[in-house]
Amino acid sequence: MKILIITRGFPTHNDPQWGCFEVDQALALQSLGHDVAMISVDGRVRFYWRKLGSTYKTHKDIHTFNIFYFPTAIIRRINYKISLFLEKKMLLNLFEKLLMQWGRPDIIHAHFLPCIYKGVILKEKYNIPLVGTEHWSVINHLKLPKYVQYLGNLSYKNVDTLISVSDSLRKRIFEVFSSDSIIVHNMIGGGNL
Repeated sequence: MKILIITRGFPTHNDPQWGCFEVDQALALQSLGHDVAMISVDGRVRFYWRKLGSTYKTHKDIHTFNIFYFPTAIIRRINYKISLFLEKKMLLNLFEKLLMQWGRPDIIHAHFLPCIYKGVILKEKYNIPLVGTEHWSVINHLKLPKYVQYLGNLSYKNVDTLISVSDSLRKRIFEVFSSDSIIVHNMIGGGNL
C-alpha cells in the first residue's frame, strides 16, 4: 500500500524533535512492507537558513517532500485565512510534484490539526481516503484561538477516521467539535530519518 503521511516537518540537526511522531509511524509502516512518503509545508518562523522552494529527499527508502517560501506563521497572526490560502497553494504545488515522482497514494494519514486540514484539502480534490491523528495539546486549552476553531470545524468531520492519542483529547474534540475519535496512544521510537 502507498501511504502518504502529512507531517509538520522532518527531524533535523536544528530541530531533532520536529516531526518525530510522524517519522516513527513512517518507519513502522515501512517495516510492515508499505511504500511510504511524507509531505510538509513549512511556514514556521526560524532563525536559521532553510532552502527556499520545494525539496525532495529519500532516507531509509522514505520519500520526503517539503516546501518553504516564507513564514506563513507571521501572516497567520494578521489574517489566518490568508495564511491558509497560501499554505493550500504551496501544498497543491508540492503534491503535484509528489504525484509525478512517487505516484498516487492509496491513503493519506495526517498528524496534528493543521496537517489534518491539509489532508482534507487533498482528500476533497483527489478523492483519497484520509485518517487524522490528533496529538496537539492546544486542543485541550480552555479557550481555543479562532484559527484552531476554524480548522477543527472544517477538518475533523471530513476525515474518514479520526484518532486521538489520549482519552482527554478524545473527549475534548467531541465536546468542542462534536466529532468522535478512536484512541491509539503514541508510539515511542527513535524519530530519526
